[in-house]
Amino acid sequence: LLVFVLYTIIRGLLRAENKEAKKRIIKGAGMSIVGVGIIIAVFHFFGGVGLIGVIGGGLWAVSER
Repeated sequence: LLVFVLYTIIRGLLRAENKEAKKRIIKGAGMSIVGVGIIIAVFHFFGGVGLIGVIGGGLWAVSER
């Protein structure tokens, strides 16, 4: 799966015609990698309950109340 993701990112960068598209690909990939890393760290240190708490807290923070 990791090889496929890296292949897709590299292929997207090579086929992108302008710099703005390349910046968006790199930014999106970086944000995805950081997000997955945070989720893995929370799950590792706090278990499933921590993961549910982080997701629930994030949803509560962005809700319109």
